[in-house]
Amino acid sequence: MKYYHKYLLNILKTLKILMFISVFSISALVPRAAFALTDRQCDQSYLRNIGAINLSCAVEAKCSVPDSAVSIDLNGNDNTEKTFRFFVSKGLTKEQAAGITGNAIAESGVNPNSVSKSGGFSGMFQWDTKGRFANLKKWTAEKNLDPLSLDGQLQFAWYEAESRGNIEGIKPQPSVDLSAWYWGRFFEVAIIDGSTSKVPLTNVQGLAKRIDAGNKTLATYGGAVQGTTTTSSTESPSANCGPATGAGENTKYIDGFTVYSQYDPAWRNLPYSSSTIGESGCGPSAMAMIITNLTGKSVKPPETANFAASKGLYIPGSGSSWSIAPVLAQNWGLKATPIGKDLARITQTLQAGGLVITSGKGPVPFSKGGHYIVIRAVTASGKLLVGDSAHEAANTQEWDPQQILSAMPGGSTYAITK
Repeated sequence: MKYYHKYLLNILKTLKILMFISVFSISALVPRAAFALTDRQCDQSYLRNIGAINLSCAVEAKCSVPDSAVSIDLNGNDNTEKTFRFFVSKGLTKEQAAGITGNAIAESGVNPNSVSKSGGFSGMFQWDTKGRFANLKKWTAEKNLDPLSLDGQLQFAWYEAESRGNIEGIKPQPSVDLSAWYWGRFFEVAIIDGSTSKVPLTNVQGLAKRIDAGNKTLATYGGAVQGTTTTSSTESPSANCGPATGAGENTKYIDGFTVYSQYDPAWRNLPYSSSTIGESGCGPSAMAMIITNLTGKSVKPPETANFAASKGLYIPGSGSSWSIAPVLAQNWGLKATPIGKDLARITQTLQAGGLVITSGKGPVPFSKGGHYIVIRAVTASGKLLVGDSAHEAANTQEWDPQQILSAMPGGSTYAITK
């Protein structure tokens, strides 16, 4: 009997152990979100990122979810489009997102598995393997993300860029070329010969390739992506339907405006980087007009072309960078403000005695391949006058504002003032 009782006690102990194991196993299979919300605050931004996990917690509630929930759904047909869309979704302009994507194309072809020939650099942005890429692997491991996935590397790039101040630094960049330069200079640190220069559009390895890839990205995917842009939101004709009047008066440069021709025999064959002023010098010529008229000093196209070339502002096969206006304006003591396709701001600039530079593609005063002009005045009846280095007759005509605006991309348009 004694042994019988001992036998029963052993059975009961075994049953208790089995019941404990069963309860533990069952609890392990229940989603963590089904338990008391105690571990992590669920704010709205976090809830947007968790995607398929269905949680019914209020903004101020506490909840426990696995770190892998930060994985995102990348939209797009290839890595280039997915990368572009990712940065737009983060609130950057299309131009800024394209500039960043252009860097990824130049660095790796947007391949998260890319490794340099030396083995010293890895990933889509070619982080140094022993330093920043090691940090990437550690960070993605903590988030339950694949360090070799596009998802994991994009999220780490955003985290790292925020930590380094690169996101705040790229936000003011108004164009693809400046965004591509900024990301290459300050995020990639792809600087030439260890230079410490921070002058825009200089000292970045393969800068033309980064800019070209960024421009192609914007041209290919920009129209299909919803997001902000440096081009003014008033692109619709209805948004600019008010006439550009000079408050009943002609503005300053109706008469007495110095116009330079890029085909002047004195300089048409002079070099503009790998091209000539006659062939590609509309940007330097437009800025020479602006500098001469606003400062009262005679600054001619050879001088502006030489300076622009020294700053890498000529892009072979494309012409002058959109950054030619702010870079040259600063050098000659003027202010450049991006104003986009905003007729009201163009008019206000002219009324205040300033000038406007813009590029455009289309009929005269622009060209099929693209051409820079100066918008120099607005008449009392609301017509625009221009300074055109390529079409002499255009300088004596009055232009309908909508004809000018319809040919402008917006990102190259700057108000230049004293």
